[in-house]
Amino acid sequence: MPADTPQIIEAAKHYLLSPLKELEEAKLPAQQTARLMRLREAYAWWLQNPRAEDKDVIEILKNKYGMSYVMAYQDLQLVKICLGEMSRLTKDYDRYLFRRRCEEGWAMAREKNDARAFAAVTAAYGKYTQLDKDENIGPDYSLIVPQTFVITSDPAAAGIKVAPGLLERARKLERQYIREAEVDELPATYEESVKESASTKNKPTPEA
Repeated sequence: MPADTPQIIEAAKHYLLSPLKELEEAKLPAQQTARLMRLREAYAWWLQNPRAEDKDVIEILKNKYGMSYVMAYQDLQLVKICLGEMSRLTKDYDRYLFRRRCEEGWAMAREKNDARAFAAVTAAYGKYTQLDKDENIGPDYSLIVPQTFVITSDPAAAGIKVAPGLLERARKLERQYIREAEVDELPATYEESVKESASTKNKPTPEA
């Protein structure tokens, strides 16, 4: 990816879903702003079409913006990064928004002097934040029993049905192949012995 990728990713974390006015106030470079708007559109389209494949996003970028395949592929990678980052940031925002709504609910309950509504908001807040649980008490990992694995050559252990007599047939084939291998080696050994005998006979005898 280009050298400016880290800057684009950082800008996307802050401004991908920001209004255009906020982008202008941030005084980002025009080229970077234009790319953020392009990434935003691809990001929003992919959220609406979660089953879309990489090639679909690339085709949209190429057709709408007249981009080359390489540039469209780079934008695709940035959109994927944004999807991961925004998923995390969205959860943080949802937590923040939940607390804000709880505060508004408490304020409305106080104004109306509605104790039941106040208690309902408090119960929801307590359930969400799990304030009723002791943070010092964690799960007892000593209760976890490791699973025991037994090594076996029986395919039935993996749910594979074995044909009757399969193992015996495999042993017969193994013995057959061993015999055939031994027979195949005999002619070669015989020829070598004949050649060796002939060379011995033809070898001149040193004179005394």
